[in-house]
Amino acid sequence: MKLLWCITGGEYHLEECVEYIEGLNDITLVFSQAGMEVTAMYGLMERIRNLGCEIVHEKDQGSSAPIIRRLRQYGKVVVAPCTANTAAKIANGIADSLVSNIVSQGLKMGLEIIVLPTDSAEEVKGKAVDGSEVSIRCRDIDLENVDKIRGEVLVVSEPGHLGEALG
Repeated sequence: MKLLWCITGGEYHLEECVEYIEGLNDITLVFSQAGMEVTAMYGLMERIRNLGCEIVHEKDQGSSAPIIRRLRQYGKVVVAPCTANTAAKIANGIADSLVSNIVSQGLKMGLEIIVLPTDSAEEVKGKAVDGSEVSIRCRDIDLENVDKIRGEVLVVSEPGHLGEALG
């Protein structure tokens, strides 16, 4: 099964997602602009480049988003990590970025969409760029948006659940 994996600008679970991706075959990676910036900021781009897979950058897609025309070739779409911003767009039907457009069109095509939101609990703990632990309190509206997308997409709360979701 060919997999389309979208990385947004979420720092929470980013390294775990990259580790998971390293074990996959037949994958296309899509980066939002913020996803590209954050992945580079955390020093993970070399690992991504070493995968040898197709990499699609939001900045290269333009308004026609050519990747959208190829969505049917993918068995599933993963958005991990998925920022609160992208989750809000999905919850409210906004398709004004590459990733939100992929999800919108994928849902219209009946593709299975798997989302690992960064804001999925009242408090989340992660690592800052310098390696120190960071604790973030998620806003009620962000938690509501995650609840709102359940049913349309498969929401997983931990990177360890991605394997089950991908089957």
